[in-house]
Amino acid sequence: WCGLLLMLMVSHTIGGSLITGTLLLPIITLAIPRISMLIIYIKNMVEEEMKMDYVKASIIRGKSKVSIVVGDVLRNIALPLVTIISGFFIKVLVGSVVIESLFNISGLGNLLILAVENRDYPIVQGLILYSSIIVVFINFTTDLIYTYIDPRVKIK
Repeated sequence: WCGLLLMLMVSHTIGGSLITGTLLLPIITLAIPRISMLIIYIKNMVEEEMKMDYVKASIIRGKSKVSIVVGDVLRNIALPLVTIISGFFIKVLVGSVVIESLFNISGLGNLLILAVENRDYPIVQGLILYSSIIVVFINFTTDLIYTYIDPRVKIK
């Protein structure tokens, strides 16, 4: 829906050449829902963390709210934030199939749709295996980032 709306707005204001000639609209279409959700998650997590006792104690000690948010609160919400962002990467991978067909981009998502329509099972299996490897790599990278952010987290 967001992609169709962007295509309509751009075609009426700038012209149709930007719709098919660049990757700007597909990138914006993939990014807008993720960015808005990320902002809402960050806002809610910061609001919940600001209600904690250690924040109230820091305010009483005279620390500024900016130093509390940057120094303490963001450090405490880093692990859930990394989890959310890694989930967004996986959703972008899945969403690119729809975006490629919407903007008529030749890519792996378009190839997957054609392979399913033609019942070309080896290509479908290969693309699903490829996507699975990417998801495992994203999850492994997330675990490595966890160990960097919080040394108490160990990979066994």
